[in-house]
Amino acid sequence: MSNASSSVEGGSPPSVVDARFLLAGAARLVLFPLRFLAFWTAVAIPLCYLYLLVRGLAAQQFARLGLLVAVHAVALLVGHGHKRS
Repeated sequence: MSNASSSVEGGSPPSVVDARFLLAGAARLVLFPLRFLAFWTAVAIPLCYLYLLVRGLAAQQFARLGLLVAVHAVALLVGHGHKRS
């Protein structure tokens, strides 16, 4: 006798498995462009550092430098996994 069940080998119903598959695909679609943008932002920001160093830092630009360093840190963290094999 067979026990007819609506579950897959993992124990989850097919609708849950399909939903997980769709969410994983959607996450990949969102994360790839985000990581791509963050990676290239992290690559380009040092040019802004160079500009600030050449031009000289005035007292009012320390806030900009702090913001730039914070954005660079976030871009490095988010873009770290871009095109990893």
